[in-house]
Amino acid sequence: MHSTEEQVIPDTTLARRFSSPYSRGVPVTEAEKTYSLLGKNSVFNTVDIDYVFDTDMGQSMIRFGTSIWTTNLQGKSIKGMNQVALFSSTSKMSSPSFSLPAGPPREGGTCIAAGKNASRLVRPARGTQPGGSRRDDKGNAFICDACYSTAGNYFYPNVAIGQAARLIWCNRLLKADPSGQLLADAFVDAIERTAREGHYKNLSKRMGHELGVWQQGMLTVPGYISGRRGIRRIPIEATQLPPWTGYSSTTEYFSKSGAKDGDVVGFFRIHDSGDLNVGTKMSVWKSYLRAWELTAAALPFVQFWVPVRTWTAKSMIPDLQRAAQQPNLVIRSSALFVNQSPPNYPGLSASAVHRGSVGKGHYACPVTPNDKSSCAQESCRVCWLAPDLIPSYSEH
Repeated sequence: MHSTEEQVIPDTTLARRFSSPYSRGVPVTEAEKTYSLLGKNSVFNTVDIDYVFDTDMGQSMIRFGTSIWTTNLQGKSIKGMNQVALFSSTSKMSSPSFSLPAGPPREGGTCIAAGKNASRLVRPARGTQPGGSRRDDKGNAFICDACYSTAGNYFYPNVAIGQAARLIWCNRLLKADPSGQLLADAFVDAIERTAREGHYKNLSKRMGHELGVWQQGMLTVPGYISGRRGIRRIPIEATQLPPWTGYSSTTEYFSKSGAKDGDVVGFFRIHDSGDLNVGTKMSVWKSYLRAWELTAAALPFVQFWVPVRTWTAKSMIPDLQRAAQQPNLVIRSSALFVNQSPPNYPGLSASAVHRGSVGKGHYACPVTPNDKSSCAQESCRVCWLAPDLIPSYSEH
């Protein structure tokens, strides 16, 4: 891809993204002191970070106690940000999602499989340096080395700052309540309000997300209609489903699931970027996982899906298996290498990545080969509704 002036830095390593200068309250070029985005010198360390629902914007937001600034490629201060969206707007998945920094923890990421723990499972390709393109014994590429979440749009300031702010916000709530209930309460409120009040100031964008309120046998979303005053509840087109699911559409699925008028229904992706490894201690990872488990339990008609490589930390597997017993929470253990089968753990679903033809017994994702497509357009909700299938995504 080509970098633009509005990106923090060009297409390069995750570590350099977090090495960009940040300042509080004033532009970087006017600041007496600059900070990192994460770590001991984080720009957020003495800044209030609060969850709010912005009724004007129609979105759940994380608001800062002061503006956060960074620089563009030429060193010019840009993006004095006072708040960021709590949820990402993932058009490909036709649903909201929650996004954290990707990459290994030593670089500010939340993906333990991308770092040291995975190093014991892979070997560097011949002629490469540590951190280069790693391969298995058959020469298959290590998926984390080509992660889409450490390139492209993920370098824009609003994305980088937003991911970092969410990570620190999660850690603060988990520190205040290690049971995960406090964080879960915030997630539930944010998802509920997104479904009932979220209009995004963009009707087309809002209607593209299959998360709303069940009314008279239809999923409805809030939105402004030109020429009409106030927010209206608007029915959205259901996603058609393959015959083998046993349902003709998501409308039929929610209806037969027992949704009643006023219930929040829909789909949510946990982590379009990042993983469960939100702190330096495994106890914090478990608390974070528990928060999502409690969130799913509180919203029984919202289908949640999360891909994980935290299975590489073997002591996490029992917690993953326990959380996956929540009927509307699909946890997929992701393969480490292209063209390899994912691990098989009882009670956990799985997913894979392929180059060329799809692996035996795997289901080829119809979305990833086409950047302009979406789950709704392709009539597919396999990742959420078919825990026994192994979706395989084309390398991207």
